[in-house]
Amino acid sequence: HNIISLSTSAGVFLGYLSMRIWMKRHARKKIREHFGHGYVIEDIEILPSLKVFYKWDFIVHTSSHDIVGNYNQFSDRFTVIKKLTKREQHLKEIFMNTNVGQYFSDFTPNFHVAPFQEMGQTVLKVIDLRYHFKGDFMHHAEVRLDESMNVIESYFQPYNLSKRIPVMESA
Repeated sequence: HNIISLSTSAGVFLGYLSMRIWMKRHARKKIREHFGHGYVIEDIEILPSLKVFYKWDFIVHTSSHDIVGNYNQFSDRFTVIKKLTKREQHLKEIFMNTNVGQYFSDFTPNFHVAPFQEMGQTVLKVIDLRYHFKGDFMHHAEVRLDESMNVIESYFQPYNLSKRIPVMESA
């Protein structure tokens, strides 16, 4: 009797796992077809939606943009949450050479660097593209650079932009 219930449980689990693998591959194919017409795709990340079984969150890294959205397999519909333009890619290397950059890249392989100028400083606002909640991304980092591209200060900002955890950078 225990062998039957164990075998049934294992069969159900393997069936579920097989179905999820097939669903993820199908979602990747549909996303590649959808975005492949207008973009040079470098990579696609597929993540299970935290809300619904038949939806998948995606991050499409292209040569010009990072596109974050979700795909509904039931209705075959795409929703783009954010389309972020890649600018000044050399600044990503500067970010990666900071302590906060190394920590953040260990934390997430899917991030976007958005540079801007503020009071004579270059500010690198870095966004973890995996988790989107209530209209914004959940995790950020920030690096402030002087005019010679030396790090002035850096922060990790988990869950909320108002939380600023300073990260010590070497002098």
